[in-house]
Amino acid sequence: MYTSLVRSIVSMDWISHPPAFIQIYVQFLGALATAQTSFLPVVLSALLRDFSDVSISPAGNRTDLQLNAHWAIQHLLDVVPSGHAMLLRLIKENFPHRTAERREQISYIFNLIRMGQYVEHLKGDILSLCIERVVRVDVRVHFCYWSDSRLKYNTNSID
Repeated sequence: MYTSLVRSIVSMDWISHPPAFIQIYVQFLGALATAQTSFLPVVLSALLRDFSDVSISPAGNRTDLQLNAHWAIQHLLDVVPSGHAMLLRLIKENFPHRTAERREQISYIFNLIRMGQYVEHLKGDILSLCIERVVRVDVRVHFCYWSDSRLKYNTNSID
């Protein structure tokens, strides 16, 4: 019922606000997730999407946003311990598609590795997922390169 309101709140560009606001905002997200745990996946997914955001922000830099997202995720997991159970699933769901820009994929993987510092018990699963996705992209790139080479070879041999 209130999911659209929650989505609007978590999609807010919070990087442009002063640190005091950011602290209150993170506490608000924690209170929201504690009061209604059904909103936790919406909030965590929005924060995870910040990991692959490489757009230019006029108000601040993306590294600050991503560090704040880490801080918010850590806070959410502290106040809602059941969030650990859904985190890996949400990480997989929010992983950039293999056709996404390379910078987005690198940013997401970098932030997942950073996440391993405060989600120790998922560190192995997170690293395995990162390796799996990198291999998938690599295989796709090699296949596309091989297919293009064969196509060129075949068209050249027809002449």
